[in-house]
Amino acid sequence: MSNRIYISEKNIPTEVFNNDFIFDTNVWLSIYGLTTDNSNPQTRIYSNLYKLLLQNEKRIFLLGTITSEYIHRSLKLRYDTDSTVNRNIKIHQQTNYKSWIKEIADEVSYLVDDCIQLDDGFAQSNPEEMCRTCMEKTIDYNDLIISDACRKNSITLVTDDRDFSCENINIVTRNKKLT
Repeated sequence: MSNRIYISEKNIPTEVFNNDFIFDTNVWLSIYGLTTDNSNPQTRIYSNLYKLLLQNEKRIFLLGTITSEYIHRSLKLRYDTDSTVNRNIKIHQQTNYKSWIKEIADEVSYLVDDCIQLDDGFAQSNPEEMCRTCMEKTIDYNDLIISDACRKNSITLVTDDRDFSCENINIVTRNKKLT
């Protein structure tokens, strides 16, 4: 049976601290990403949770899938928000590409330093079966890999993504729409 634990700025239930964790890409982006905004409740709530978990020496795992998503989405955010971008050339040919990659590498280094690398299990997965599952549910392929890793390793997912509402995994969220 899955469990949903709701957190807020004023309340992080003590039961949260009985778990191991994986932070979803959207949470990492709110903590370290280009669009991090400390006036945003999402950023404050997840940053505070992250800090408390580290202080309490809780294990936070990092999947290659999440690292890849983080890098890709961070690069796309930079591309989309940079007014000097030449839309006629590919992203890796942009003048600012190397500086973007350096910034993103710095952000990813924080994740790698604080987390335990965990194999996402892709090599043992059945891609055809997973694609069928994606068609049946409202979840994308990468999210299904993340969900499987959580389920197989008894790890709680910290996410704001409603796509996980159909998954039978433990979730910590500030998103009350994630049921």
